[in-house]
Amino acid sequence: MRILKRIFILFYFSSSLFAYEDTNKLLIEAKKNLDKNETKKAIGIYQKLYKKDVAEASYSLGMIYGYRINNIDKNNKLAIKYLEKATLKNHKKAPFYLALILSNSNDANQTKIENLVKKSAYSGFNKAQFQYGKLLLENNKTKEACFWIDKARKQDNMDAETLWKKIVR
Repeated sequence: MRILKRIFILFYFSSSLFAYEDTNKLLIEAKKNLDKNETKKAIGIYQKLYKKDVAEASYSLGMIYGYRINNIDKNNKLAIKYLEKATLKNHKKAPFYLALILSNSNDANQTKIENLVKKSAYSGFNKAQFQYGKLLLENNKTKEACFWIDKARKQDNMDAETLWKKIVR
């Protein structure tokens, strides 16, 4: 019985590792297709991975449809769907770009947008850290704003560096 248990554990972890490697290979292949302007091939791969709950695939689809990558028709409805999924899977950039798309919609919910930027900032994305710092500054929360702007600045965000110099004078 012990041997069977060990074989099962070995099989389980090795199959997970192979699945992870396959996912990474497919993500790399999709990115190469995007770089070669073979966007439909890339979308096909990303959609396959999206169905397997791969956050990076959801994020990439959201960016393709939300930001017209390689001249794909802009489709905010699809972009929001994919970026929301990536956000739920804790992709660090997805909430920020989702917030940008939502902020340009007719029914923009400012609280939701701010929470998305905050989530992305807390995950370490420097553009979100900078924007979150600016939001805090606009709301007169200078001490907390300085913290976030400084974090972005330390990650070579030039906009944060410029604002930092104005604040610390």
